[in-house]
Amino acid sequence: MAAVASFVAISVVLALLYWPTSPFRERYVSYDYSVTIDSSDAFVVICPQPADYYGVVCPDVIASVLVQGDVSVSAVTTPYGEGMEVEGTGPAVITWTYSYTYRWSTQSYVDHYSNLSMLRSGYYDVGGLDALVFSEGPDVSLGLSYQYDHTYGAVGADFLKYEASSGLVAGWNSLQVDLDWMVA
Repeated sequence: MAAVASFVAISVVLALLYWPTSPFRERYVSYDYSVTIDSSDAFVVICPQPADYYGVVCPDVIASVLVQGDVSVSAVTTPYGEGMEVEGTGPAVITWTYSYTYRWSTQSYVDHYSNLSMLRSGYYDVGGLDALVFSEGPDVSLGLSYQYDHTYGAVGADFLKYEASSGLVAGWNSLQVDLDWMVA
């Protein structure tokens, strides 16, 4: 009798963990954020950073970015939301990559950092997605790329990729953001 009860208990646990629509099935989230700045002189650039559905930025980005170049990076509050300030000279590349696995289906895209801060509209408004970027200094070029991947077991996945690049003028710039959004 104990063997049958153990078998049933193990079967239930395995079904909960591996059944395609189980709320306990493994889910994967990954983030890949990159900012490239090219300038021959001193500059200050304030650009968007990863944010959740409501525009709240991820608190781990600034503390864990990898920086290549003669620049300093800090978090700033602007009239348009939270941003990342990059100050320095010459070319720079700032990257942040993070991923994790979770099992609880109560998390959704609202809980993840699938958006960018300082956007004029969110990713549902695909027709007119613009990012606000501040620049101080001559001849500054910016490239921004952000990819969010969310795979929720065998039942689906969301892939979002934001890309913007442009030469910047002094003051606030509105950059057209190209958005690729796939749902599987």
